[in-house]
Amino acid sequence: MFTAMACILLGLVIGAVYGNKLFKPLKDQTVTVQRLDLRYDYIDTRTVPDNHGKPVSDTMRMVLGYAPEWVKWPDYERTLWANHTISMLWPQYNAAIGKMVLEMAQPYIDEYKKQYSWLTAVFLHRIDLGTFPMAIAGFKIYQTADDEVILESAIQWGSNANAKASARVTFAGYTVELPVQVFNIMAKAKARITIKPLVDIIPCMGAVNVTLIDQPEIDFSVRALGSCDLMAIPGIRQVALFFVGKIVRDMIVYPSDMTFPIMENSGIPPPPQGMLRVKLLKGIHLTGGTDLFSKIDPFVEISVRENRIIRSKTIWNNENPEWNEELKYHSTPSPLLYNFFLF
Repeated sequence: MFTAMACILLGLVIGAVYGNKLFKPLKDQTVTVQRLDLRYDYIDTRTVPDNHGKPVSDTMRMVLGYAPEWVKWPDYERTLWANHTISMLWPQYNAAIGKMVLEMAQPYIDEYKKQYSWLTAVFLHRIDLGTFPMAIAGFKIYQTADDEVILESAIQWGSNANAKASARVTFAGYTVELPVQVFNIMAKAKARITIKPLVDIIPCMGAVNVTLIDQPEIDFSVRALGSCDLMAIPGIRQVALFFVGKIVRDMIVYPSDMTFPIMENSGIPPPPQGMLRVKLLKGIHLTGGTDLFSKIDPFVEISVRENRIIRSKTIWNNENPEWNEELKYHSTPSPLLYNFFLF
């Protein structure tokens, strides 16, 4: 009995030592990134250390992975104005985004907890995004043949965010509710923002669609019952990141997305319910101009609804034009007002 307990104790000690060596680099990397000041990205007067001809340390190489995209790729544009704007609006974003995440994430959490019989319930109580705003590390714009604008943006966030949740766990017939605190949340992602459709009515954009191109890099710390950081325990880190990564993937990683309508029905006209056909025959003794030398070049415009106009061909210099033309237009179930104009 004593020998078995001694072996178990020795195994725990050896496991803790090797686990610390295995996961310490990951923790050191997290601490290093947390200490980075993203405001340096938009301080042009900041002196850059001269490392030319000197060996590059492993820490410097790691930090380069978190450098803004415009530093590494020439087709990304620097976005100082956007970061300044986000910084000023961050208190409002904090309240709005926190509320939105609480509403959107809870259904996904309820669905995934069904896979674990010992996990009875998980509740999100509060999300505070902290005082460090999200930073846009560059924009790249794509041109397409469609009525849309596509922006590709690299997003970085080394935050002091804080979220409080609770997990209800059942074990051996007993149910315990554990308070959980998630803090020091960090994320790096590449987002694709699509503004479509573009329309000729103010505000000229129907909706904004957001999706993440790849699985984002996420890291955070977890504390339960006021204890130390649980992410330092071997195995807990991988399980927590897998669980959170799966939720984020199903919520917003391509092909999943989030759409934020700006106009009614996202600016998309209602589906057609029929075809409007207008037979345009001819005009007789049309007049125009202010003197004998003025000419008339008649054509007809039909306004079906606001900013939706169909136009006939033009008959040049003719007071008795014959069009013999059929104008077609898709009709909708809503009441239509037809306006005919002769020019």
